[in-house]
Amino acid sequence: MKKVIALTLSLVFLWFVSNPQSVYADTNNKLKTNPINIAFCFDENFWMQAGVTITSLLCTAEEKCCYNIYCVVPASMNQTKKNILKAQVKKYSPLSMINFLTVTNQLDGVESAIKRAVCYRLLLPNLLPDLDKIIYTDVDLIFNDDLQELDKIDISKYYVAGVIDFGMNTKNLRRKIRKTYSEYGLYDIINKGQYINAGVLILNLKKIRQDNMDKKWFQLINIDFPLIDQDIINITCADNILLLPRYYNLSHDSARIIHYAGSGKPWEVNSKIGSELWWYYADKTPFVNCFMKNVMQKQYESRFKVLPKWVSRVFCWFIPKKEARHQFLRKYMV
Repeated sequence: MKKVIALTLSLVFLWFVSNPQSVYADTNNKLKTNPINIAFCFDENFWMQAGVTITSLLCTAEEKCCYNIYCVVPASMNQTKKNILKAQVKKYSPLSMINFLTVTNQLDGVESAIKRAVCYRLLLPNLLPDLDKIIYTDVDLIFNDDLQELDKIDISKYYVAGVIDFGMNTKNLRRKIRKTYSEYGLYDIINKGQYINAGVLILNLKKIRQDNMDKKWFQLINIDFPLIDQDIINITCADNILLLPRYYNLSHDSARIIHYAGSGKPWEVNSKIGSELWWYYADKTPFVNCFMKNVMQKQYESRFKVLPKWVSRVFCWFIPKKEARHQFLRKYMV
């Protein structure tokens, strides 16, 4: 009898060791079979900000969901930076994946380097030919919740989905748009309250490819629109845009996605609404000290700029190196 019990226990132990995932089958299988596709676009200037945004995405997922993360980056992005971002994903969401899509010569026809950087998202339909839909966000935001509900929104009849951009209601900007870009219908879109902010989008990649919308985007890419690709998306996709609830793209700490749109980014001036949450996630990255150093430098510069010139002149003599003294004077005595 003892031998039978011992044999039974041994078999149970061997089964458990060889099938540990079965104990958590419901959770793990759900996560593995339903990853949420999301894309970010950035260059070397914003890879650390992207790291903070991605960290917030993974931390808010907890064990409820996982992600297939696609990062559109220039060919000049080095492997070290990619490895750091990969390590963040592995640390905070082992079931999520991160993939890097390299931009090579796809934007050679774009006139300025700044335009090329901000137009990366327009490449997503061609860079991801096997995907029908993807969530896209900028990297100057924080996720305050997981994206399961956002991912379930049906946009099969639309090209894109986004949140109305209420910042477009400034008189000067509307006047400029009406005067210069009236032929493209941009002013009418804004006036109807249908102009969306492109910082958070759901892209219907399948429909965009079917109707060659990406080709229409690149026909307008060298026109000097105020907000470049955001204007292009609004112009070409008008009447085929699904409006999302405001809490998916809002500069408020109660939003599901907190977007630090405009000036005064948390890593520049620590005063924006919700900046405490941004720093909470920045502290979970290996480059938080770089952000802190940058903020201290900005505060240091702003203080010396308002001081009388004679104070700056006296202070500079306490700087030990002659070259550093001259650099200080050139910066704060102009």
